[in-house]
Amino acid sequence: MTKADEAQPAVVVNERWVILVAGLGLVLAIWSALGSPLPRFEEGEVAIAYVNDVPITQEEYARALEAIRADATHTLTQKDKQRALDVLVREELLVQRAEQMGIVKTDRAIRKAIVDAMMISIRTEERAAEPTDAELTEFLAKAPGLFQKPAALVLVAARAPTPDAATALENALRADTPFEEAVEGAGAEILPLPEGALALSKVQDYLGPTLTARVAIQKAGDIVGPVQSPNGSYFVWVLAREESAPKSFEEMRPVLAQEWRRRREVEAVLAYFARLKKAASIEVIDEALHD
Repeated sequence: MTKADEAQPAVVVNERWVILVAGLGLVLAIWSALGSPLPRFEEGEVAIAYVNDVPITQEEYARALEAIRADATHTLTQKDKQRALDVLVREELLVQRAEQMGIVKTDRAIRKAIVDAMMISIRTEERAAEPTDAELTEFLAKAPGLFQKPAALVLVAARAPTPDAATALENALRADTPFEEAVEGAGAEILPLPEGALALSKVQDYLGPTLTARVAIQKAGDIVGPVQSPNGSYFVWVLAREESAPKSFEEMRPVLAQEWRRRREVEAVLAYFARLKKAASIEVIDEALHD
């Protein structure tokens, strides 16, 4: 028998002991999770198991059980409860191994998943808050037109295909020539817009974002132009402006609350980053990147 052969039984024995001890630890952890007195952290959390001194909390275990319960068609069994704990133990082992291998730091997909999970966690903490009427009233006062339906506009639009036509049309309009007569005299063309009042989203479909932004702030009777583009110069006559009826606070409240929560979540994320940055040691090597 070689020395290698002599050593083999010891290896087998050691591996069996590892498996036995690990199995015993899992049984004890499950037994602890199912009703024995549980150790408590200083922060008040309860641990049902430890994986390399990293605790698995009762809250995590409860969430795992709930996931199994939601997918089960039967009452939870002892096997289901052990499966919930096994999943958490395997998850923690994989996370710890990934950290040891440096995967968490180097694998872009894993880094993105961690960042996404952290962002969800930060937003979820803030999402629990429900705004009061006083908070929403203050929020609305800072942006009074934000939640009102935009006005609908009745428009006539024209395109001057050349610089000379654009100049001629502009001069005619400044001389108070009626819009359509000025367009015809300058050799420009009336654009085919739908009749009647158009919502701004519909105006943008026909005239594009730049012209729509200019037209949106005009009152009835105003003329916008010339607005230059590669296809010529555009002029828009605002024939009428139909303002939407103001909504009551109760009608706006659901939308107000949703936007209030969204902005609070954004503020919470930015504040969280600010705290992390303040507590961190950050060194920028490239001088060109300094503030």
